[in-house]
Amino acid sequence: MPKIVVTQNMDFYPDQVERLKSLGDVVIYDDLAKDEDEWLTRCQGADIICTGKFGLKKKIYDLNNVFISLPFVGVGWLDREKLMENNITVAYSPGCNKLAVSEWVVGGKHTAFEHITAGVPKHLHGEAKKAAEELIKEGLILTKLTGYGLQIMLNSKCL
Repeated sequence: MPKIVVTQNMDFYPDQVERLKSLGDVVIYDDLAKDEDEWLTRCQGADIICTGKFGLKKKIYDLNNVFISLPFVGVGWLDREKLMENNITVAYSPGCNKLAVSEWVVGGKHTAFEHITAGVPKHLHGEAKKAAEELIKEGLILTKLTGYGLQIMLNSKCL
């Protein structure tokens, strides 16, 4: 059976841990390694590594013949040639954080719209806010979020 190492707390649900255990011998660490060398030590002998960025960015090319699973999408920094030389396969999860990103975007847009009204004469504030609300209501982000059953509160008004 393959050796699977989870290098840090990945907030797995109990059923996810059980599914992992059905795939191989699993070692799960609930904390971050104290440094990159400890991260690498945790990975030694593993066939499959589930990890975050800590340790990975500096020590990934010290590994050989491994499959690495990442819970994020930002992998543009990886050197594909070095990965191939070391027989490292990296799988990442596009869309895994779409809810958090959506929340961040909506929050950022709302903050930006509040700042827009700072330079608008007071008698036009209502029109500026109304335009901002309409933009958010008709936008792709709100469409996606409401598809998840979420409601967005903007200026104490449910959209």
